Amino acid sequence: MKNKNNLNNFILNRLNELRQNSGISINKIAQKANISQSTAFNAFSGKGTTSTYTLSALCKAFDITMCEFFSNFEERYVLNENEFVIISLLRSLSDTEREFILNQIRCYIDFVNGKNNEEK
Repeated sequence: MKNKNNLNNFILNRLNELRQNSGISINKIAQKANISQSTAFNAFSGKGTTSTYTLSALCKAFDITMCEFFSNFEERYVLNENEFVIISLLRSLSDTEREFILNQIRCYIDFVNGKNNEEK
């Protein structure tokens, strides 16, 4: 499920990055891609899963290949050694233990962010 979320997030972010860089409205992109405006809107807002057909049409509208679209997917989701160790350790825990640790991390991050905001 996590990998699917990473892929969906990547697709959503990459589509919006391309749209912003092109300066073209979603409606114009839909016309260029020969897809409905609602399909284009759903792809750019992350509603549902973007089909391969839609993604291919959108790539053509941006004048890029699917390979170019996904060219930096791995760069964005490669784990460094510490991240890999953390994930390996988390996987060894039960769901309840994992949730406890994640809540502790969130509390710590909130504390650090609050402390940094007070110092400014």
